[in-house]
Amino acid sequence: MRFRDLAHFEVHYRTPGDFEVMVFKQLSNNAIASAIEGGFFDRSRLLLTLDDFTKFRWMIAQAKEKLDEIK
Repeated sequence: MRFRDLAHFEVHYRTPGDFEVMVFKQLSNNAIASAIEGGFFDRSRLLLTLDDFTKFRWMIAQAKEKLDEIK
């Protein structure tokens, strides 16, 4: 079964540093969307399309590679 086959779903992943990623099916148009959220006292949420989320993930992977090179 794939997410697209489900009528409704919402998935959350939270890191120990309180960074949260959510993927969900929008009720209004059945599109799959995502959001990222972070901050300890003043949390901010950014809604993303799946294409934008893929780009964001790529940027995180590139940053990790650079940090690993520094070690």
